[in-house]
Amino acid sequence: ALLRGIKVEVLDWEDNFICLTRGGKVEYIKQATKTSLDTYIAPLIMENKVVTKVVLKEQGIRVPEGSVVHSVEEGLQESRHYFGKALVLKPKSTNFGLGVAILQNNYTEVEVKTALELAFQYDSSVLLEEYITGKEYRILVIGDEVTAVLHRAPANVQGDGIHTIRELVEEKNKNPLRGKGYVTPLEKLFLGQTENEFLSMQEKNPEYIPDLNEVVYLRENSNISTGGD
Repeated sequence: ALLRGIKVEVLDWEDNFICLTRGGKVEYIKQATKTSLDTYIAPLIMENKVVTKVVLKEQGIRVPEGSVVHSVEEGLQESRHYFGKALVLKPKSTNFGLGVAILQNNYTEVEVKTALELAFQYDSSVLLEEYITGKEYRILVIGDEVTAVLHRAPANVQGDGIHTIRELVEEKNKNPLRGKGYVTPLEKLFLGQTENEFLSMQEKNPEYIPDLNEVVYLRENSNISTGGD
């Protein structure tokens, strides 16, 4: 490619992802053979969070600032640049919110280490990114047309002033739309370690009784796989 006067940019060394550019033509190539001639290149780009950010940024879309680390020690060193800011740690190539941790302000180095160890259970590379608050939308584009927009909210319960969070979770899980294993539109809510820790940050626990119409979030991430709406 270089001998032919084509610009070569390595997007991800580990994933063998490169970008070739010449005369206004841009080609993304993975592992030498996967190109735009095979439309599967789109999901291949999407499943790699590093390459996704590069492509979006090139199109003028703002993406969170961040960096990639390959060990817990490197991650601890890099995390010092984020102290005072909310931080997201996540495996480079997982889906369904697996291994993702969101640390709000005033987190400790121990919490960072725990989050890194979790993320490295799922991938050999981990992303550290600034955390940007706001509503989350998934937008489906087919061709040049927006065909659907989905607003996702993290797992939550709404209080009635009578029942505990645990009881409200049990009640919400009775909805036939909620199941396990992605065979229903929504997944059941859980009260595991992640949920209990997030409730603790809000000075609540599963036995807390929310006020009437009080919404209590059980997680920070809004993945449907972890009980999101």
